[in-house]
Amino acid sequence: MLYFLCAFVLGLPKSVESVESSDVATEGNQSSYSLSDLYKILEKSVVQIDTYDSNLGPLGLGSGFIYDTNGYIVTNQHVVEPPSVGTLSYDVIFTDGSVYGAKFIGADPFSDLAVLHIENASGVNFAPLKLGNSSAVKPGEDIAIFGSAEGLIGTLTKGVVSAVGRSGLSGIASTGVNPLTGMSSLGINFDQPEFIQTDAAINHGNSGGPAVNMNGEVIGVSDLTSAGKAENINFLIPSDTVKRIVPSLISNGVYRHPWLGLEGIDMTSSIAKVLNLHEPKGFLVVNVDENGPAFKAGVIGGNRPVNLPHEGRSVLLGGDVIVTADSKDIRSKHDLLLYLESKKVGQPVELSVVRDGSPQQITVILGERPALGGFS
Repeated sequence: MLYFLCAFVLGLPKSVESVESSDVATEGNQSSYSLSDLYKILEKSVVQIDTYDSNLGPLGLGSGFIYDTNGYIVTNQHVVEPPSVGTLSYDVIFTDGSVYGAKFIGADPFSDLAVLHIENASGVNFAPLKLGNSSAVKPGEDIAIFGSAEGLIGTLTKGVVSAVGRSGLSGIASTGVNPLTGMSSLGINFDQPEFIQTDAAINHGNSGGPAVNMNGEVIGVSDLTSAGKAENINFLIPSDTVKRIVPSLISNGVYRHPWLGLEGIDMTSSIAKVLNLHEPKGFLVVNVDENGPAFKAGVIGGNRPVNLPHEGRSVLLGGDVIVTADSKDIRSKHDLLLYLESKKVGQPVELSVVRDGSPQQITVILGERPALGGFS
């Protein structure tokens, strides 16, 4: 398996003083900080998370960062919900060595985000990091990552944004899934469609820690590394995803992802030729969950296997080809997933599909993505 989760550590000061104006990027101030200034900002706001199992003892370490002045911490789901047999508990450690207990608030395994809340810390002035606009991030930008790489608390690394909008398996889905399966009706194959790729070092222990631009704004959360498989290919959960999901985790403990209830494959030139399409564009529906919203709306899946000798495989054809969603072009699974994440459960989506060579319009009322491991 190419990608590995990178759970481990981070830290902050006992009575965390508010970051002084000289150390913080103010609204509208686009001047860049030096790396040493960034370090001063991050060391006050990034924490180490120790996870314990009541039966197994210490389970691992991870990183997180202060989200607001109320003591909420953003981290990775895989950091705070590792495989366990007993009751989980957490310590949060600041870079000055001060330690606080933390309470689990909520997690979203599909985005690999989670929230903890620091307990019994009255009088502490928390210094939250500012969330930046990840949709404005461009390849080539300098960024810095702060975390406890291999348990070395307060480690700062620097790199560039290698690419944006990368599609890849999130932490909970990295189980050998065929990359052509798309949105699984079983709820276990969902891709994370928005990764930021970077060459900045992400090591075991960085998981959940922030990646910041040179203005000190969080543009991503450390999540995946290709350690041992490829050099300098690492992935961040975008800050825009954090903005969308974390408020729901704080208020409700969960985030409700919209769901169509189908799986399929991206169009190829061979498939387009067999279907007499003018260009290889769209998402071919292969299977439709009979309990899902797409099935109820009339979307159909494949019904006949067709051998594609040029591709060396057989593909199930006969299903709808989704070409637009609410008039937005859908050229691939990535496009469809990305658009769905901009919607909410219960909202309608108007799908334009090609069925047996003829255009069709289908309105689907989005359902809630089922829990991992089976039907909801």
